[in-house]
Amino acid sequence: MNGPNTIDAATSEANRAMILGLVIGLIVVLLISGIALFVAALISNDLRFVSESLKEMSTGEGDLTKRLSTKSNDEIGGAG
Repeated sequence: MNGPNTIDAATSEANRAMILGLVIGLIVVLLISGIALFVAALISNDLRFVSESLKEMSTGEGDLTKRLSTKSNDEIGGAG
């Protein structure tokens, strides 16, 4: 009469595998979310800098000879 013990062992192993899968999935989601937030912050900071610099140029005395300093070589840095 090994049947019930085998079923219990298989159920227990399946439950452990399911919990492990959920934990790994949660870790992956948190890791990807953290990376996405970091990249979004980098992009928004560069865009905010360009926007504020352009507002500064458009107000006041209208000094159009002012140059924007670029910190990066990507498209957003190239816009500055």
